[in-house]
Amino acid sequence: MNNEKRDKIIVIVIITLIIVFTGFQYYSTALLLTKLEEERNGKGYVSDEVWYVSSARNILEKVFHIRPILPSNRYGASIIYDGELDWKALEHLASKYNISIVDNSYSEIKAFYIESSNQENIQDFINELKNRVKVKDAVYGWRIPDAANIDHYLNLEHPPLGKYLIALSILVFSDYPLYWRMPSIITGMLIVLFTFIVLLKLSKNYLLAIIGCLFTAVDPIMRALSSIALLD
Repeated sequence: MNNEKRDKIIVIVIITLIIVFTGFQYYSTALLLTKLEEERNGKGYVSDEVWYVSSARNILEKVFHIRPILPSNRYGASIIYDGELDWKALEHLASKYNISIVDNSYSEIKAFYIESSNQENIQDFINELKNRVKVKDAVYGWRIPDAANIDHYLNLEHPPLGKYLIALSILVFSDYPLYWRMPSIITGMLIVLFTFIVLLKLSKNYLLAIIGCLFTAVDPIMRALSSIALLD
């Protein structure tokens, strides 16, 4: 094996290790944010995920008529209503259909969030609920954020590609905060790789290209942006 071929193999191994390290740290940050939100009983959204994930979910439901599901084959739905609810009677109705009322801490929108192991039970629950209160909308999947008219928000002021990728991730993996962030994690890893390729083409220097992509991989801003579901 000549020196040039050996050097190329060493560079490939180094870049592979950097990419693996990059993916691990971005995934770890995304997982940590998910756990922190769950521990504080939050709704799962970080920063502008409120808008981008909601619009991706709404695109799935209202444009493509696909209802997202939760991990472990569970089903969730955020019920948006108008009027007054008798919460004790609502809990009794939920129990009748083997449904859990998980979250009713909404202030900007009149809503509550339910989960069940059976999607038909959720639909039957909603149908009976309509006899008691005006049900304005039902958004399936993970609980919606606390924002007015969020069930109709499509984020039309931004191009759709980023939202399509988030929606695809929800469709493939299920509707869960960690899985919203998979496209950002993957594209963050690709940015590190492309940084190496561009620097190598410009400088013709392997060491400089490796150093450049390593600095990109450990950059705090890159780590933050590549660990949450943003359109950037």
